[in-house]
Amino acid sequence: RPSTGRPGRPPRAGGTALAKRAQRELSKGGGPPAIGSLKADQAQAGGLPGGLRPQQSQLLRRSAASKIQRVWRASHGRRTHVGRCQKKEHLAATKIQALWRGFAVVRRRHNKAATEIQRWSRGFIVRLGRARVRAAIRIQRHSRGMVARRKIQGKCQAALSIQTNIRAKLARKRVEVCRKEAAEASLLLQNAARQKQAYEVAEQERQEKATKQAEHDAATRIQRVNRGNVGRQKFDKKKQEHEAIEAQHKAAMKLQTMERQHRAKLEVEELRKLKREKDDKSATVIRKYWLRFFYRRKFLNLQKELRMHVDSVVVIQRYVRGFVVRSKMWKDAIRAEEQLWAAVELQRCWRGYLGRVRWELEYEKVFSRQEAASRLQRHIRGWLARTRTDRIRKQRARAEFQRARLRFKAAQRIQALARGVRCRNRINAFKQRKLAAVVKIQSIFRGHQLRVRLWDRVVAKRTVQIQASMRGFLVRNRRFHVLVKVICIQNNYRKWLRWVPEQERNSRSEAWRVSRAEAKAAAEEAGVTAR
Repeated sequence: RPSTGRPGRPPRAGGTALAKRAQRELSKGGGPPAIGSLKADQAQAGGLPGGLRPQQSQLLRRSAASKIQRVWRASHGRRTHVGRCQKKEHLAATKIQALWRGFAVVRRRHNKAATEIQRWSRGFIVRLGRARVRAAIRIQRHSRGMVARRKIQGKCQAALSIQTNIRAKLARKRVEVCRKEAAEASLLLQNAARQKQAYEVAEQERQEKATKQAEHDAATRIQRVNRGNVGRQKFDKKKQEHEAIEAQHKAAMKLQTMERQHRAKLEVEELRKLKREKDDKSATVIRKYWLRFFYRRKFLNLQKELRMHVDSVVVIQRYVRGFVVRSKMWKDAIRAEEQLWAAVELQRCWRGYLGRVRWELEYEKVFSRQEAASRLQRHIRGWLARTRTDRIRKQRARAEFQRARLRFKAAQRIQALARGVRCRNRINAFKQRKLAAVVKIQSIFRGHQLRVRLWDRVVAKRTVQIQASMRGFLVRNRRFHVLVKVICIQNNYRKWLRWVPEQERNSRSEAWRVSRAEAKAAAEEAGVTAR
């Protein structure tokens, strides 16, 4: 069989169709007769085929030869045209394959680039999401810290106000107690003064003991004044010592109060934590028991309802089982029919495959050389194309690697800048937090010092007020006693002038002067001896 002009491919069914068509043309137009029939005709008609005359046999031969040539030329022209078309198709297919391979290479690169871009974008999105999550956590931490600090500050202010009110109340109570004691002391002094007046009135009736009582009163007054001076000095000294001890005691109480407050806060936090854990465990246990009760009740209700509708359940089960059996029988029938059809189809495919194999074996002997040549050409062309493609691929890979290297360096540079910015931001934030903490600590310490100074001033002011009140009370009390004594002396003197005669008064005054001079002389002698 002649070649179709397409190396490397088996002949199509078109070649056999052309051959069959040529045979039909020959049979229709009186093609060349068979060899056996020509010999029979020659035997019947004197050596001429068909039993015809020589002129008719020559004409028949010419017409047959011309028809054979015409058919052959038409067949050859069609074969040549088909060969050219097949050659053009081969060239077009080769070009399409080259274009398709180039497009596939470009598409693979584009897919690779898209995958790289997607990877970078997804990594950026993930990092951005993590950064946002970290920023949200940091904001929540700062906000919760701020809320907690505000709560603690409010509690501290409330504690300070409570302490201030309590201390003011205690100071007022102390002042009230002091006032009550002063009033009681004044009443006691008044009672004593009145009692003394009564005693003096009673003693005035006793004229014999008047002088002795006067001397005794004078000595008592001198002793009282002296003892008062000594007592006041001792009182001032003890007062200073008491104030120093009280200041130390208040400072110690302040330190103890702060320490107890800190420990109380820690204990309260620990108790809150334990209570929270206990509440969580209690809630879990309650939820467990509630879920057990709820689902058990639901199961019991469902079981009770099923027991109430046993007949309906049996009917439903009967229908369901019938449906399951019918569906199973239907599936078995469908499966058997499909198996039968599959067996017939397998037989048909197997027979077709055997026929094609035999046909290929018949035609393989003729086209083995062309197949070998076409295979060699195909391999050589493929090798050349692959070599050229590999060279182009390597060049493009080098260019792509260079671009990727530049992108990687740019990404490293961007990452370095971004990390530097993030690091600086973190360091600045850390510095700001430390600075804010230092400022807060300084403000708290300065506020504490200011409150201590103000409290010292208040204590000093209240001490001065209490001292002024006490001194005023003492001065008024002394003035009252002096006035009482002056009035008493005046009354006694007037009574003495009224009831004692002048001669007796002169004698008594002279005796008093003498006794005074003697006492003065005795005191001078005692002073001289003491020196």
